[in-house]
Formats: sequence, structure tokens, C-alpha cells
Amino acid sequence: MKDLVRWLFAIDPRYAQMMATANDSQVDLLLHQLVQRTMALHEADSSGVQLTESEWAEIRQQYDSTVMVLERSLNLTPAMIHDSATTEEGRARLAMARVNDYFDRAIAGQAQFLPIPPLLAQVLRDQGDWSIDAAAVQRAVERATALRASADSLRPGRGAQLQPAPGPPPVAQPDSSKRPVRPPVQ
Repeated sequence: MKDLVRWLFAIDPRYAQMMATANDSQVDLLLHQLVQRTMALHEADSSGVQLTESEWAEIRQQYDSTVMVLERSLNLTPAMIHDSATTEEGRARLAMARVNDYFDRAIAGQAQFLPIPPLLAQVLRDQGDWSIDAAAVQRAVERATALRASADSLRPGRGAQLQPAPGPPPVAQPDSSKRPVRPPVQ
């Protein structure tokens, strides 16, 4: 089971999300592919096969690219944190302010929500200090609800819509299916 979870973290997050609505044959196909990959990795390990330097460089480039996208979205870089605050507490406050700003923008539809890649999230959970603050979660839910309501009320087509008045039109409309009557020719 541990290997399955590890593979689910490694695959494209869109595939993992699709599993919730997948039918039995789709789940079976995915499991079959994951078993094949596990067997291939085991065989490669047994044979002493290693990634080449260019393969490692490609993996590092993909990882660095993902981290850069997240940094731009958060408007937060390690250098910015280091240059903007002198204490550990100040750096943490700056980082949290940037993260909160990003989430506010994402909820309001002003920024694209970018999930942290699952393997990076796992490393951060394993190596970082973190906790879940129930009061902060409640404040986040309240803030998200308020932002959504505000954003929804500003969108066209939301809220009060024009409704036709009950009954027939106040002026009779000509019936286009009838041909005009011509006076008789004399």
C-alpha cells in the first residue's frame, strides 16, 4: 500500500484526481501500469542501473522550474525573505503574509491556484516544522466565503435578473403567419 501511495504522489495530480470518478477498468489499467513500473524499477535497481547526469539535470530543471512558478505566484523568494527581515520570526511573518495574500487572490479569482507537487509537499511535511491551527482554518473558511460572495455579486448574470412581465404584451403583435389582405381590384 505504501508503494501505491508513493506512486500516486509521483504521477500527474490530474490523474490522481480522476481516480475518484474512474470506473473499474480505468482503475485496473492504472494499477497494472503502476505494477509494471514498480517491477521495472526493482529490475533496474537489481541490475545497478543509474540515471545519467543528463537525466538528473532534466529532473533538477523540472523541479527548479516548478519552484520558480510557485515563487512567482507567491511573490516570495529565499533572497527576498533574507533581505526583508532580520529575525527568524520576521521572516516567518513575511512568508505567511505573502502566502495569505496569494490565497486571497486565488480565492477571489485574481490568481491561478497552483497546487504544490505532491512529492515536494511530502518533503516539506517530512523536513519542516508545521502544525494545523483550527482557529486559523476557521478564519480562512470565513475569509474565503466572504471573498467568494463578494466576487459572485460583482459578476454579470449573478444576483437579480430581469424577468418578463406576467401576461401578454401590452400592444398586440402582428401575426407574421397571415398574409396581408389586398383590397379587391375594380
